[in-house]
Amino acid sequence: MTEPAECLKQFFGKHITLVALGDSNTEFNHWSNGRNYLTMIACNAYTRYAGITPVNSGHSGDDVKKALARLDRDVLRFHPDVVIVTLGGNDSNSSTLEEFKENYRKLLTILKENVPAVITRTSNPAIDMKSGKEDLSWGACRSDFMAAVVEISKEMGIHCIDHYSMWKASTEMRCSGELVMLMGNGLHPNEFGHRRFYAEMAPSLGLAPDFQCEYTHLLRLQAEEGK
Repeated sequence: MTEPAECLKQFFGKHITLVALGDSNTEFNHWSNGRNYLTMIACNAYTRYAGITPVNSGHSGDDVKKALARLDRDVLRFHPDVVIVTLGGNDSNSSTLEEFKENYRKLLTILKENVPAVITRTSNPAIDMKSGKEDLSWGACRSDFMAAVVEISKEMGIHCIDHYSMWKASTEMRCSGELVMLMGNGLHPNEFGHRRFYAEMAPSLGLAPDFQCEYTHLLRLQAEEGK
């Protein structure tokens, strides 16, 4: 079982303000029918925290430079306890890898100086909507940019959830075509894709992996009672 991120343990049992900073795969939009990973975190926050004020600061098409420009307005003014950063998917279309690294370090440095807990995430790979394999033709969510997110996060002592590697492994499986069911289009996960995001995030956040409305929740409670 993955241990919760060390930076979050100080908030267990307390109320937190959590800001999600990202692009279209964080933004509340039609791809996920409004049910994205942040709403799922808010739904299950009671299992670990006394309460949560979630702030969605996702903006479609954002790269790190755009996120830096709106950091005060969309993140810091809320005085968050926790910020989850999901950027880098669009940056290969707007900057070189070295420019991205420089700006990503700058962004994380500012956040670490102002926010008690910072967590980063990589993006999902772009998916071919017929085969479920990785689709490089989008020119987005490139492996070298995602590797940079992991590398810089580790370098700065920031907990990183590497969705890209987990989804990349799925694209290489014989049943990869089933990934299409998690996608609204080749870049944007639908609500089922965000459910996978949540499942991959939950251990790091110290949250239950399932929900009261799911039969798996009942099975987990039964198993706990039977110990």
